Amino acid sequence: MMATHQDSFLRGMLDILPLTIGAVPFALMVGTLAGQAGLGHVEMLMMSAFVFAGASQFTALEMWATPVPVMAIILTTAMVNLRHVMMGAALAPHIINLPAFPRTLFTLIFADETWAIAIRRTAERPLTSSYVLGLIGPFYVNWLLFSGLGVTFGHLVTDPEKYGFDFVFTAVFITIIIGFWKGARSAPPLLASVVTSLLVHATIPGVWYIFLGGLAGVITGALLYKEERK
Repeated sequence: MMATHQDSFLRGMLDILPLTIGAVPFALMVGTLAGQAGLGHVEMLMMSAFVFAGASQFTALEMWATPVPVMAIILTTAMVNLRHVMMGAALAPHIINLPAFPRTLFTLIFADETWAIAIRRTAERPLTSSYVLGLIGPFYVNWLLFSGLGVTFGHLVTDPEKYGFDFVFTAVFITIIIGFWKGARSAPPLLASVVTSLLVHATIPGVWYIFLGGLAGVITGALLYKEERK
């Protein structure tokens, strides 16, 4: 029995639900930092709507000053988001046949979490427009809502680290990695990414470790796949 559009949309919502809930503390923390930096609700909502990248927003707000170092923020956040180039390349074959609207929308506002769930879904069945919209819609609205609430109520949490909020971002990515774990064959790309990230972080200033660590994992995975195909 074929699933209806409504069923596929609901399936997408349910699949992303745990990570949507997990993103709430991070969104609140980003909103809190925005409020402490002097941004109001309108500025925060515009940042969340048009940037929609938690790591980049977090990085930009940490660099916020008066006057605002515009070029430094642009270059740094662009470097943080370079990983999306590789993620988009992995996703492209699975969305190329979708209608223009959901394909374009997914390309514009996919996040690490929605990308991970979409890639896992492709191992079971092809992506559909309704499933994709079920993934990205609730996650996007959730981020706007709670980053805005962070501006409102952020002053109530003067020390986010005291409550472990600084670990939320790390915890989300650990959850994503666990979801992709397929036994020992998953270890080499992960190990290559971790080692490269640590070495680059220790030797090269800036946020190159994010991009180069991801690149090392991708190259290792591609080489291992090529060996398996021989």
